Amino acid sequence: MAVSEIHDSNERSPSQAVNTLRSLSVHPMGLLGGGILLLLALVALLAPLITTVGPAEIDYTAILQPPSANYIFGTDEIGRSVYSRTVYGARIALFIVVASVGLALIVGTLIGLISGYTGGRTDTVVMRIMDAVLAFPTLVLALAIVAIMGPSLINALIAIAIVSIPSFARLARGSVLVVRELDYVKAARVLGASRARIMFLHIAPNIMPNVIVFASLTASAALITESGLSFLGLGVQPPTPSWGYMVAIGMNYWTSWWMSFFPGLSIFLTVLGFNLFGDALRDVLDPRHTD
Repeated sequence: MAVSEIHDSNERSPSQAVNTLRSLSVHPMGLLGGGILLLLALVALLAPLITTVGPAEIDYTAILQPPSANYIFGTDEIGRSVYSRTVYGARIALFIVVASVGLALIVGTLIGLISGYTGGRTDTVVMRIMDAVLAFPTLVLALAIVAIMGPSLINALIAIAIVSIPSFARLARGSVLVVRELDYVKAARVLGASRARIMFLHIAPNIMPNVIVFASLTASAALITESGLSFLGLGVQPPTPSWGYMVAIGMNYWTSWWMSFFPGLSIFLTVLGFNLFGDALRDVLDPRHTD
């Protein structure tokens, strides 16, 4: 019985993935959130095809022009197309969010997996370190890291990943503490499976649904942090388009509302998309959850 349970826990994964996709396809919030994210991904991917000018191209005869037929989102303080910069800014936003959350997921889950399964002094020391990092406000800690490393796209990405790792580690550890006491894990120990095999083949696949849901919800926080860093001039550096930096510059031109409105709207819609999709994914993977 124990052996069959071990095999079943791994064989169910493909069918669970299919069922999850089917459930998301009929979940209203999942459809809306997924639609927003899909549209954002298409905009980022097709940026060269859906823009007529580059994000850094300057038209000195069209400085601070309001939205018009020639510039549908208007132009900025030096005559660049706000539409082109907003579209290309989607590429930067998606890259930083996916890369930083992906890095935090891998490192944090690995830390939590090892800490939770090993237990003892190792678990105590590792979790106290994670608690110490969590004691700092996310944006403040990210600002400190970027201030030390220097403002740039890659450094902002690393900073966002670092401040996100402890949350993934604590979530993974909590899940491991539950899963490691289940019968199929005990059976694997009795059968002589190595610690690494138990952690990565039997425990890890069963904690990943929780981790993936958390990642989808963390993505919105990562975007807000990146936008905050760029807003303060410590994230993506000009002339590379960044929504946060565009909002910051637009605030200096109150009558030219379009400079801040369109990148700000992009941030809002992207955060909304991640949150709606994450909530739907949580509902699908954890039917016991109700709001």
